Amino acid sequence: MTELLHGRCDACRENDPLPLRALTEARDCASCGAARLPFRAPLELADPRQLDALERAALPLLVAFGAAWCGATHQSEAALEALAEREQTRLVVVCVDVDAHPELAAHHRVRSLPTLVWRAGGREVNRFAGGLQPAALAEWAAAQRSA
Repeated sequence: MTELLHGRCDACRENDPLPLRALTEARDCASCGAARLPFRAPLELADPRQLDALERAALPLLVAFGAAWCGATHQSEAALEALAEREQTRLVVVCVDVDAHPELAAHHRVRSLPTLVWRAGGREVNRFAGGLQPAALAEWAAAQRSA
């Protein structure tokens, strides 16, 4: 089902399947029952078709391509989590593991890790190759939103 996304619960840290509408509505965690605000942790794709479902949402996407073995990807995780929390009702942050989804990496012409791709209205607006610290990522995201 492409309308069902997956992410981690902020309370129990378990995988928490969620419907697309959970990006902007309050709900309860399926694992622990904790009340959840609109989803704020970066989403991890379970199925590449979920990116298509997210494209239909009204919010812009920041797609972060990385890999488990990439040190720069790990260094960027805190910045992505902080941005996802701060922008939870204005932006969806999606993490794509290029080893798990090489077809997405190829489709989006990812050549280095991490690569950040800003998408709005179903199209790519901009990209950045490399890791960013939290302040630099927030500044880059603000520039994309105002472009």
